[in-house]
Amino acid sequence: MDGLLVVDKPSGPTSHDVVARMRRALRERRIGHTGTLDPMASGVLPLVIGRATRLARFMPSDDKRYDAVVRLGWATDTCDAMGRPTGPAWSAELPGRDAIATALAQFVGTALQQPPAYSAKKIAGERSYRLARRRAAGTTGDGPAADDEPLPAPAMVTAHELELIAVDGDRLTVRVRCSSGYYVRSLAHDLG
Repeated sequence: MDGLLVVDKPSGPTSHDVVARMRRALRERRIGHTGTLDPMASGVLPLVIGRATRLARFMPSDDKRYDAVVRLGWATDTCDAMGRPTGPAWSAELPGRDAIATALAQFVGTALQQPPAYSAKKIAGERSYRLARRRAAGTTGDGPAADDEPLPAPAMVTAHELELIAVDGDRLTVRVRCSSGYYVRSLAHDLG
């Protein structure tokens, strides 16, 4: 089987998990994805199958669109709801809608963005999330973890549009149109 399969990835599995399931279901070893979605993210995940895997590098890396829910007042080590809190929750009054929209507008454009420590980016050939997990456990491959272990290198990304859709207490719904390689989790962390 050769071609492109568009999968509606649910929240939970990694992009690699989806590929592994499709390999088993289709009995096809040559399957890959054309862009990673975080495990918590749901949405379109295009898969290339068979001989089409060779064409994946020629596929355009068009803009991505996301609707994201951002919770104000707390931060986690993974920059998402699955992580461990990195400090106490914010107890003072949260900013109003206009202040949030003004802050969000500052992130529109092209800039260097720091990928989260828990990301698939590589540091010296190893996935950053593996290093971060070892650091969280208090060990590295060669002994105790150092608190100053490097983060993935910042990357030049573009936020074409950032629209504040709704504010419901401490939760914001934000519509994002961005370049490939953009981390919405990093936006949420930086906005906070």
